[in-house]
Parts: sequence; structure tokens; C-alpha cells
Amino acid sequence: MKRLSTRLLVLASAIVAVIALTSLASLTVKLEPHGVDPLLRSAYKQRIAEVRSREAVMARTDLPLPRVSLEKNHFDFGMIDPESSSSHDFPIENVGSGPLSLRVASTSCKCTIGKVGSPVLLPGEKTYVRMEWNAGQAAERYEQTAKILTNDPAFPELKISVGGTVKTVLGYHPHQFFFGSIDAGESTERSIYLYSQLWDDFVVSSVTEDGLPVPYELTPLSSTELPANLHHYQPRSFAKLSIQFRPKNQGRFEGDFEIELLGSDGTTRKETIHYTGKTRSPIIFFSPELVAGEGIDLGVVECGDLIEKQIIVRVRSKNPPPIEVTDIQPQELEATLEPISSDEYRLTLRVPKDCKPTVFNRDSHRGYIELGSPDDPSITNWMPVWGAVVKAESN
Repeated sequence: MKRLSTRLLVLASAIVAVIALTSLASLTVKLEPHGVDPLLRSAYKQRIAEVRSREAVMARTDLPLPRVSLEKNHFDFGMIDPESSSSHDFPIENVGSGPLSLRVASTSCKCTIGKVGSPVLLPGEKTYVRMEWNAGQAAERYEQTAKILTNDPAFPELKISVGGTVKTVLGYHPHQFFFGSIDAGESTERSIYLYSQLWDDFVVSSVTEDGLPVPYELTPLSSTELPANLHHYQPRSFAKLSIQFRPKNQGRFEGDFEIELLGSDGTTRKETIHYTGKTRSPIIFFSPELVAGEGIDLGVVECGDLIEKQIIVRVRSKNPPPIEVTDIQPQELEATLEPISSDEYRLTLRVPKDCKPTVFNRDSHRGYIELGSPDDPSITNWMPVWGAVVKAESN
């Protein structure tokens, strides 16, 4: 009996030990860092170990430690020429009591090179980190960085950067011609400023639109005539380009001007500059019964009834030409145009008594009246007309 009790006691102890080990293993799993991808946990733990190691080294006062000193970590080259190389040396000093090691780990672009003057600095020694940048042709603002690794426990990684702007052969402001709202058939003038950060002077050889020449004038400007908002471009030459333009169509319009220039160095350059604007309707209609975008509704008219509507018409032009009714649908309707002044008319729209039944109040079949100048095709406009003429119901 005593032997049996001893065996039971040993078995119970073994079970308790297994449970304890299982709990300990479970506790270890729970202590794994939450939010860290399992594939990255090894690197994460290594990084934590490095941080703790540096903290331990810094806490000791009996070890000679390096200490890096970097006065500035950024340099701006300002304006530089396209396809040129620029470099800057960043001074670095070891102000600690132990040797300082330096190594360029990476740069933000293949066009940027980082070099260390001396990879190891004894206490009190100085060196430099040189950043070289090779500019391309694109006129743009840039900034490049380099990462420097050190054995300074307080600053194991340094970041330095250089920046600047590549000069442009030709720039312009604003970035397009905006003609605003202009009257149909009328020409208007708009200007933009052209400037170069490389040419001492330039001329415009031609301005075309869809292959056709466009009237223009180029006015060179002095430094005192340069608008204040263009001073920061630091141009070497600048001028005002004024263009005379007459839109071909009514409504909103846009397109591109092709501009050819000749620089002071003998090189030519072609620039495409966009333009936008809106042509106001040259003929406008006025009536209390007009609905914007819908026209005029004559309603349902019985055959034999006479219906008349009067509308005031104005011609929007500096020298308005005579206008007339150029079309009307359905042709059963009648219209007369009576001059009031050189730019104003009275339009009478009539459903005659002998009008045959017709329907013109559907989207697929609606009426309209068109007015225009026989002398100027650009002076034209039309107005929707809705309604129906039906036979009278017999009693």
C-alpha cells in the first residue's frame, strides 16, 4: 500500500511538472512582440538587442566613447545649369574620447554620390562627407539624401541632404492663355511673360495655331518692368508675348499655340502653350416667356386660332451687321423680324390661322427659329420652339 502511494505521488508530480512547462511555453509565446510580422521578428529582436547594447555602453563611464558632431545636415545649391555636376562637403568632427567610424550606407538616387574623407576619426579629428549630384535636363526642384552609419551609440545613423533647382531654358507665366469671355466674331488680345534662366536674349520666330500663323508681338522687358511675382525665377532675359486671336466657334473653346523661339546661343526651341476661353452668343433673345435652355413654349393650339409671341433680339457686336431669319421649323410657323435700332430687333413668332396640324414638342421632334447675318457666318444663333397644332374637337 505504501509503495502504491509513492508511485501515485511521483505520477502526480510528473503531471504538475508537465503542466508547468506547458504554461511556461505558453507564457513565452504570449511575450512575442504583438503587431510584428512573424517573418520580421528576427530582425526586430536584433534591432532591440542593438538598442539595448548601445544603452548599456552609454551607461558605462569607464569606456572611451566616440561622439559625432555635424554642424549642418542640409545644403542648397540654389540655381544650377542642366546636365551639370555639383558637390558639397559636410564637415564632421569626433568630439568624443574613442575612435569614430563613418560609412556611407546609401543615397536616395543613383545620380547622387556620397564619399567619406576618412572612415575613422580619432578623438578631436575632423573630416568631411562629400555629396555629388549630377543634374539632368529637366527644369525642376530636387532634393537628394545620403545615410551615414557611425559607431556613436547616441547617433548610429546620420542623414544629410542637398537641394536646388535646375535652370530652365524657357519658362512662361501664367501657364496658359486665358481669353475669358469674348464676343463672337471679335478678336481679342492676351499676354503672357516668357523668361529664360540660360539665354541672355531670345526672339520669337513664329506663332501658329493648327498650322496657320497667328498675329503676335514680343516686347523685351527691363529688370524694373518684371512683375514682382516673377523675381524669384531669377531670369537672365524676359519679355511679354501678346497674341491677337479670333475664335472660330461659339461657346467654350480651347487649343494650343505652337511658338518657335531663337536663343542667344543660336539654338531654337519649340514650345506648345495651351489656351482656353468662351465665346458669348452674338445674338441673344429676351422675353418674359423664355425659359433658359428650353426656349419658348407655344402650348397646344387648335387649328384656326391665331397665336403670336414677340421676342426682343439684340446683336452683340461693336459694328453689328444686319440679321434676318435664316430658318424656321416647323415650316408651318411664320416669323418676321423688325429693326428697332442698329443692334436691336423685334421678332414676331406666329401660328397662322391656316396652320395644318403639326407636333413639335418632343425631344425627337421639336421646333426652332434661327437668325443670322448673311454677311458674317459667325453672327448666328437659334432658339428652341415647343408646341403642337391640333384639330379642334367637333361637338
